[in-house]
Amino acid sequence: MEGLRVWDLMDKKMYYDDFMIGTDGELYQLLSYTNINEDDYVVNMVPAKTSRYIVMRRSKNTDKHDIPIYEHDFMKGQDGTIYKVEYSDEKGFYGLNEKNECLTVDSLTKFECIGSEYEGLLKE
Repeated sequence: MEGLRVWDLMDKKMYYDDFMIGTDGELYQLLSYTNINEDDYVVNMVPAKTSRYIVMRRSKNTDKHDIPIYEHDFMKGQDGTIYKVEYSDEKGFYGLNEKNECLTVDSLTKFECIGSEYEGLLKE
């Protein structure tokens, strides 16, 4: 269930563990999750109305404080430049600043995550 987070447009809240993408490629909200044993579990889930939610992928990278980097995060460099994390099928994850200068997500690991497009800036 790692690998994504979901912004609820109605409740204005970020979810990290309550959603998953099914084998059919659709978004599902998890209602309950029960371990049967070490390898098996039962998941009770319902289809989520995708018009209500914005799904953001998690990159394999973390910022300088070991915080996971997600699509739509704001990353701040030592010089104060802020990059927004984007994702495309062609480029993968990358950071883009207001001058349209692009950095790889690997470069952003030296930066600090200061918020997201939906939650706003948590630090300045």
